[in-house]
Amino acid sequence: MTYADTPAAPGSVTVAPYPGEAVTISGGLPVTGWAVDSSTGFWTASLPAIAAGTQPIFNEMWVTNGSSTARSQWTIRPVMTSEYYHIASAQTATGTLTGSPPSYRGETLYASNFGDYGQGNKGTNRFGFNSGEIDPAAHNLASIRIRFERRQLSVVPLAAVDGVNNIATLSSHLLFTDDAQVNQPYRVCNAREALSLSVPGEMYLDAISGVLTYVPRPGDALGVTTFIAPVVDEIIRFSNAASDGDGSGNLVGNWIFSDINFAHTNSYTLRLGRLESDQGKFMGAVGAIAGIGADNVVFSGGSIRHTGESATAFGPGSKAISFIGGAQYFDLGANGPTVADELGMNPWFGGSSAPSTPTAWNDSDGNISSFLPGYNVVNNVVIHDTGINVTNSASIAFGRGGFNSIKKVTMYNAASFGIAFGIDRAPYLTNDTKQTNNYFGYILGYNFGMGGTTGAQDFGIFYLSGQQGSSVESTKTVIEYCWVRDIYASSSPTYDGTNYIARGNNNFKVYVDQVGRGVIVRNSVFSGVGNTFQIKGTLHEWTNNIAVGDYTGLIQNVQHYPMLPYVASPSTSGPVSISISESIFDFTPGDSTMLFYANLASYNMPSDNNLFFMRGATISRMSADMTKTQWLASGRDAHSIFDVDPRLNADFTFAAGNPLPGFIPIDVTAMGAA
Repeated sequence: MTYADTPAAPGSVTVAPYPGEAVTISGGLPVTGWAVDSSTGFWTASLPAIAAGTQPIFNEMWVTNGSSTARSQWTIRPVMTSEYYHIASAQTATGTLTGSPPSYRGETLYASNFGDYGQGNKGTNRFGFNSGEIDPAAHNLASIRIRFERRQLSVVPLAAVDGVNNIATLSSHLLFTDDAQVNQPYRVCNAREALSLSVPGEMYLDAISGVLTYVPRPGDALGVTTFIAPVVDEIIRFSNAASDGDGSGNLVGNWIFSDINFAHTNSYTLRLGRLESDQGKFMGAVGAIAGIGADNVVFSGGSIRHTGESATAFGPGSKAISFIGGAQYFDLGANGPTVADELGMNPWFGGSSAPSTPTAWNDSDGNISSFLPGYNVVNNVVIHDTGINVTNSASIAFGRGGFNSIKKVTMYNAASFGIAFGIDRAPYLTNDTKQTNNYFGYILGYNFGMGGTTGAQDFGIFYLSGQQGSSVESTKTVIEYCWVRDIYASSSPTYDGTNYIARGNNNFKVYVDQVGRGVIVRNSVFSGVGNTFQIKGTLHEWTNNIAVGDYTGLIQNVQHYPMLPYVASPSTSGPVSISISESIFDFTPGDSTMLFYANLASYNMPSDNNLFFMRGATISRMSADMTKTQWLASGRDAHSIFDVDPRLNADFTFAAGNPLPGFIPIDVTAMGAA
């Protein structure tokens, strides 16, 4: 869709089904012609277009067998072809980086952050494995993908295997020196030899012969079970880029999709691979619905489901994108609704060079505010089962910008972030006019977690990076009336010889980075948590919240920074870092040495009128360098209540009356989508 497809405001185009009908716009094709291989029991189908190279390969598909069981009604993505292995030995790199990523079947293996490739790429392209983990005689080695889930996800094609010394060589150097260290977990994906009747629901596509093999599940039957293979990465693109035939300089949009379903898009990451893929940071994001310079595109009701990558990927210049009206976003390879503005937003930009977009990159004050998204809305939607292919993903990912509203959202079953917002800590975001007045409210989020195999566990369900608020009261970013529960992760996993195991519940529920300013968190409940928040920056407020956890260190790593980003060390003077008041903290640490605060003692942080309760112990220490006596002597929590059980009911009402004068009860039943 270009400007030629854009009606003049206030006009718009509405796409809707006839009454009583359901419409799905699919980016896939059915796979038919299945037969049973009598020698293996597997099902096979021939895809001549794959063998001819005229159809993109795919490493996932959606299968429905018509059974009445709930699992069979859920169209599944076949699982990967190995459990986690671990690197046996680190190996030095061979060859030199050419500055251009490798290609496979005419497509390029990009780094998610295009600037990383060709700028001193430090990582190795080899690692040692244990005998039996990688077969040097495997069919079509180039189709095998090695999946690393450390820091951000990397999926890299295999190039060669030394079966004598058990050394694997990748088709690309990794980006960082610690990306393939001893004991780091990895998975072998898309290996034909791994297919087994004992693991039903697997698939293998032979890109050379075009033969697709499927291991049937119980209940599958020829002629009954249906298959859809993804073909395209995008179903619709709104674009005013010259490279897409526009170049008009005008925003593209004024389209409304009402009760339309979009489904079945290909995964760039699984098909080709990706270096350091981090959809939560928007770099290299791909979506079923994409946009450059898009404005006023509305998704009301309907769904975006069964995608290889993100639900949407609206890039530079896009704004006023709305997701409303009971819409559902689920079974997503990466993010849910995504509106961002990174220069490397989508692979068709062609690397780190800027795309041909309608306005200048820099406005008169040296900022690129013309490209800041804003005025985006998410209201009354359900988002679940995200980050299936790209684990570092977000249920909602919004880039820099102001006046965004996210409310009445239910989010669950996600691999990583809940709401990732802002991300880029660029210096042009350091004044109050660039990013203000964002609202997150009435959100229910649960069952978010990252396994112990990835290095980004200190990011929570609200991940706010870059300037989020303001020193002006009326334009601060607000998080309120939210219930966040059952968030799990570990920054210190243990290794049992076969698998990495997450230990503890260390994921932060609210994260704000160094240049954050004026974030208000109020009237919310955080339960089943380890760490409630990690907030840096200044002028934040935490008031009238309940935090209930079973692990140590409810609040960690709050750092005070003056009004300039990237000041190297905390300060005891200047603006307040965060004020904490009228809040209840109730957790079970197991012993009295555990801390409520990790590094807050000497920082400029007022705290008062709170309730602190440690189950099974008496509170004697508040922070790493202050006992409770010292804490009180510093002027904090003079009117707070210690060692009193708040006696919370399951719904966070009080079994014996309000224990904290001035605390306003919170109704968790009001959270989430209607």
